[in-house]
Amino acid sequence: ATHAQVEERITNARTRTDHQGLAQFFEQEAQESKKRAEKHRAMGNSFAGTDWGRGGSGLQIRGHCNTLVELYEKAEQENKALAALHRQIATETSE
Repeated sequence: ATHAQVEERITNARTRTDHQGLAQFFEQEAQESKKRAEKHRAMGNSFAGTDWGRGGSGLQIRGHCNTLVELYEKAEQENKALAALHRQIATETSE
């Protein structure tokens, strides 16, 4: 689902199934964020293993990779929290 479609699904969510679907969407987003964090962690490590990666520019690039790792890890946590909230709402909502 695109983000525009999810916005519409959020606006129109009324049933348990609606909220379970949103929980699933946010779980998938969390998994994507986790994968992206892992990729940037690996990239940062790759840069560290090069001759030029140990110099000033390499340190800057590794710093950017580390920042992205932190952001994607935070996004993973937030998406998991949104998924948990929608699961909670689903238990409180009738079909």
